Amino acid sequence: MKGKIIVITGATRGIGLELKKILSADNTVVSFSRSEAENGVTSFRADVSDREEVKRIFDDIGRLYGRIDVLINNAGYGLSGATETLPENEIRRITDVNFLGPIWCVQCALPYMKEGAKIAFVSSASGFTPMPYRTMYNCTKSALTMLSYSLKYELNKFNIDCTAFILGPVNTGFASNRVAIESTDAKYASDVKKVDDFVKRQKPTSKMSVTRTAEYMIKKLNGRRLKYHYIVGLPFRLAYVAYKIAPFFTFRVTDKVMEK
Repeated sequence: MKGKIIVITGATRGIGLELKKILSADNTVVSFSRSEAENGVTSFRADVSDREEVKRIFDDIGRLYGRIDVLINNAGYGLSGATETLPENEIRRITDVNFLGPIWCVQCALPYMKEGAKIAFVSSASGFTPMPYRTMYNCTKSALTMLSYSLKYELNKFNIDCTAFILGPVNTGFASNRVAIESTDAKYASDVKKVDDFVKRQKPTSKMSVTRTAEYMIKKLNGRRLKYHYIVGLPFRLAYVAYKIAPFFTFRVTDKVMEK
């Protein structure tokens, strides 16, 4: 991509930051997040769950640049714990950020998007092969993927394309920013600990490279037409097929892997 006006949410770390670094060489990249250092031109501070703040930023971008060519919805975080014991405020918060936030961004960006524009959502393999005790994260990512599918239909007649990038573990430090609700309920405590210990044992070398993942996403976004989704990493493409064919078998395999 060259000469595009690209908006990225959640670009202060991880895959969002890497996308920003690479794309900024040939494009104007505008980013925003809660921790952004705002300059009012290429960076803004806002919480994606606050629709008024989101609208303010996209209106500012519209006035500054006149258009938006690509929107990459990357803002999001993880939440772990037994569903029965999750506090209401945590359930509402992750839904607001991971799912409603991208909806507000799409609604506020579309008035500035013209024929040929593209929208991308950063989703997760947890949305189709659920990670135990990550229920709300799994649900928000599954919903995000379906949001992308649905928008692809709605926006097709305007020649605005959509896709979801379905990622497995990327070496970004994402897990360290996860909100963990430790269960004190005897029904769940040992199982929640087993899953958390499994995540902690994962080595950075076992995860996908953040640079290679960003380069892959950019390559696909450069294409003339986008697929409904891109599952990044062969193991997760195989897991997707396995889950479609034999979901309960996939659950058992997941459980066995976490016990090692």
